[in-house]
Amino acid sequence: ETIIFDRLTRADLTKIVDLQLDRVRKRLAKQGLGLALSDKAKEFLEDDESVMQSGLALVDKVQKIERNDGVVCWTSVTKAPIRDSDGAVIGLVGISRDITERMLAEEKLKAAQKQIEKMQRLEASIIEFSELGDAIDRPVKTYSSGMSVRLAFALVTAVEPEVLIIDEALAVGDQHFQKKCIERIMAFRQSGC
Repeated sequence: ETIIFDRLTRADLTKIVDLQLDRVRKRLAKQGLGLALSDKAKEFLEDDESVMQSGLALVDKVQKIERNDGVVCWTSVTKAPIRDSDGAVIGLVGISRDITERMLAEEKLKAAQKQIEKMQRLEASIIEFSELGDAIDRPVKTYSSGMSVRLAFALVTAVEPEVLIIDEALAVGDQHFQKKCIERIMAFRQSGC
């Protein structure tokens, strides 16, 4: 985990910003360009100024940053005012932590939770279509080939598949189940699948 720690006074901030802006202005002027701060840079400066003006700390602000190479990173930023002996704000201290791995893990977790919720919503319709009833609670290895195919067909057709290859689904089971399978396939075809 990367942690960046800065302790700056108002005078330090002013000097640093003025020096950097002056250097950038000179380079851009040579190229015939004006100076325009990015939205992110403006946000960072506004945060600094807000802490300096209000005297209130900014705690664990999550910032999403897209680097020049297109890679997205997240940081957690905390900034607090530095006060003199009279309580006047004279600077700020800031800590920035790279929380990219945590944010990526949270995104993956949310996606997995959505998949689980989707499967839970589909569970009842899968069991109903397969017509396995109470047998659904038995280990699959105890199923007959017909029961296995019923469950497999119900699973793969619970959502519209991009590709559906049917081999034995229509060769096993009774005519009623075969008819249900054909009706589901026809419904896919009619919907453009």
